[in-house]
Amino acid sequence: MYEAHYHTLGLTPGCSEEILRKRYLELVQQFPPELHPESFSKIHEAYEKLRDPLGAIPELLFSTRLDDSMEQIIEIFLTAIRNERLPTTTLLNMGE
Repeated sequence: MYEAHYHTLGLTPGCSEEILRKRYLELVQQFPPELHPESFSKIHEAYEKLRDPLGAIPELLFSTRLDDSMEQIIEIFLTAIRNERLPTTTLLNMGE
């Protein structure tokens, strides 16, 4: 099962690439690998999975709750697209 990577980094789904990278760098400074290897490992894994826009799709799906309406789920994806976390050209070409 997927780990809540957004939660690990203290971010919300649909955040911009810039915010993701900035938060990652802040956490790496706060939890250097030499002093906090376990925390750093989790932070790095979360960042690696979320920095790939298509890799973020499962995280967006698993960040939804069972009681979310279809409109709320669509809004999560639209927010991610607006914040350039999911490039529209990549999504449109997925079926080809």
